[in-house]
Amino acid sequence: MGYPIILHGFYILSGLTFPIEKKDRDANGFPLGLITQWKTGNRVGQGTVLLKLMHKLLLKGPNNDSSKGHSDIAISFSLNVNKTQSIN
Repeated sequence: MGYPIILHGFYILSGLTFPIEKKDRDANGFPLGLITQWKTGNRVGQGTVLLKLMHKLLLKGPNNDSSKGHSDIAISFSLNVNKTQSIN
């Protein structure tokens, strides 16, 4: 008998701090993390982001962090946030 595998995406920032909102949900209504909105506000600077796609057998809780489960993908990349200007 197979067990359901629950996948979730996590984004771990280093050097910069701003909210990353998960915009999608899994079949259980928990935040999934494949579609996100990054709200940098007035923050500018450089840092890194670690993207992790995690799976956990059976049920993953809505508040489980990136240490719960097993990493299928872990990609780190540089992040540059620049100040934007409005064009009227």
